[in-house]
Amino acid sequence: MLERSAFILGKEVEAFEQAFADYIGVKHAIGVGSDTDALRLALEALGIGQGDEVITVANTYIATCEAITHMGATVRLVDADPRTYNLDVGNLETEVRKWRMED
Repeated sequence: MLERSAFILGKEVEAFEQAFADYIGVKHAIGVGSDTDALRLALEALGIGQGDEVITVANTYIATCEAITHMGATVRLVDADPRTYNLDVGNLETEVRKWRMED
């Protein structure tokens, strides 16, 4: 694969997709070219689109926001918990109330 520079599609990728699908116990798995593509496919599978709002953590990478806006949805950022660096669930309800008052 390295000698042929066959990193996209091809029999090796197909074999990896099948092996991964078997490993996680599903019928299909699809390899994608970037994290942005993976996020866009996940949002599409969830039916996210125009007029939706997606809440994510403020310390995310730009690809997260890019994928959300590409789907036509609005990004809503919530600060991270300073102990875990994950979304601060305690702050989530306050932020949602604030957004509703602004709208």
